[in-house]
Amino acid sequence: MQTDIFTDLAVEAAAQAPADAAGVQSHTAVQGALRITRLEITSQAGEAALGRPQGRYYTAEIPDALGQGDDDYDQAAHTLAELLAELLPEGDGCLLVAGLGNEGVTPDALGPETASRVLVTRHLTTSDAKLAELFRAVAVVCPGVLGQTGLESAELLRGAAATVRPVAILAIDALAARSLARLGNTVQLTDTGLLPGGGIGNSRQELSFRTMGVPVVGIGVPTVISAGTLVQDVLADLTPNPSVSPPMGRYSSLYVAPKEIDSTNRRLARLLADAINLALQPSLSLEDLRYYLEG
Repeated sequence: MQTDIFTDLAVEAAAQAPADAAGVQSHTAVQGALRITRLEITSQAGEAALGRPQGRYYTAEIPDALGQGDDDYDQAAHTLAELLAELLPEGDGCLLVAGLGNEGVTPDALGPETASRVLVTRHLTTSDAKLAELFRAVAVVCPGVLGQTGLESAELLRGAAATVRPVAILAIDALAARSLARLGNTVQLTDTGLLPGGGIGNSRQELSFRTMGVPVVGIGVPTVISAGTLVQDVLADLTPNPSVSPPMGRYSSLYVAPKEIDSTNRRLARLLADAINLALQPSLSLEDLRYYLEG
């Protein structure tokens, strides 16, 4: 049964691609409490098979019970920070963090909520030489959505990048998943950038090196799933080998989120922000970072 089901996750696209697809390398290992899959698309054949640009896609599966203050939580934050550091360009220089999405719509608020917890330092490093030695310059922007501003996120970020001149942009966004089990507990990091709205078939202008002029690292967590996917999965359970595929068009444009998405967003925004802060300020500990953010 085939329907127009979208996903932002490369690991899900790989699961639906031929097992012998050329130009796709994948390796999965457990690191502490996280299960990490490193997937890399290395050729045009791999691009065609997965429908994704060439690059690295790291996927971390996060336990539901992971809570701030636990040893597993701190280890998970450090593991995500290490993955992020692998994707960022080497050297110093300002980083521009972009929290994408609509903070007034809970399933789409992960980007702004995470960005609000990132340590902003650019204004400090440009005014005090000693602080420039302590902190890496980081600027944060939440561009909103087209319906709020009349501007594409890519347009606003190009303007911010022209002013800040970052060595890279780190874009955070809510994603769509193909599997219900991945909602709220899967983090994808990629050096290919982001395609806002791509997972729900409502693609906006992409955020990538091609459009921004600097490397773009994307971080996202799936918060919604297509109703068509849910219907398809239920029908597959009831009738594993249907003779007729029912029409799914009326369901494929409807997306749903778990009822606890607000608390899930808060939990994951803290984790992602801690990981981002650790990656961007490697000389500081989690305790130091929390002091500067909360003090």
